[in-house]
Amino acid sequence: MKNQVFTSSISSMLKWKAFVLIVLLVGFVSKTNAQSDLPREKDENSESAFPTFKDGIPGLVKYSKRLFPIIYENTNDKDNLPFSLKMLLTIDTSSKVVDIEFLDTRMEDQCKIKVREALLKMDGWKAAESKGKPIVGKYPWRVSCILWAR
Repeated sequence: MKNQVFTSSISSMLKWKAFVLIVLLVGFVSKTNAQSDLPREKDENSESAFPTFKDGIPGLVKYSKRLFPIIYENTNDKDNLPFSLKMLLTIDTSSKVVDIEFLDTRMEDQCKIKVREALLKMDGWKAAESKGKPIVGKYPWRVSCILWAR
């Protein structure tokens, strides 16, 4: 009789611990994987936190296709062409591209130089604004899934 009571209490204690553990895990997973706040395009002090391109994302996709021949022609190792580009463009107050930072992009140095030259000539940007006045802003631009014809 004592063994049944002892076994029953251990069983209920294990079930209780398992329940508490599951609740804690669910709470932890939802806390770490859920966004607490949606990303904002605007903040309280600005009308546009990021520079914008005149034709939006479709225009950037169209423009990115101009970069592909430049990348291909300026890459010596054709077996090592990049499949994506990750860049941070700096747009000044006059809506001109003034700097390009390549992030996690596998490209040869001479290729980066030629792509940079092309992007510095890119027009169609509208500067970021703060309190109705243009400010220097950065635009993160990722070009993914570049397929090269072989």
